[in-house]
Amino acid sequence: MTTMYGNFNEIRNPTLRSWNRINTYLNIKERFGKVVAMNYLKKFKKKDLFSIFTMMKRIDEEGFENVRRSFIRERNDANRTRL
Repeated sequence: MTTMYGNFNEIRNPTLRSWNRINTYLNIKERFGKVVAMNYLKKFKKKDLFSIFTMMKRIDEEGFENVRRSFIRERNDANRTRL
């Protein structure tokens, strides 16, 4: 079941990669339950899991929408400085 979900290894930005993995995990959890969602996480190495859980902790502390907004703001700022 979880093999159909990507691991986002092609994304170079580690924050964006973790963000996408968390959203995938949350979507799987909502649709199929916690067991299937945990199986999705099992395919990652320890360093990847650390990044995922660090982002999850931030979401827990600041709230999903606040983290999402700050992440979008950071990405927009980075794109403006490259122009």
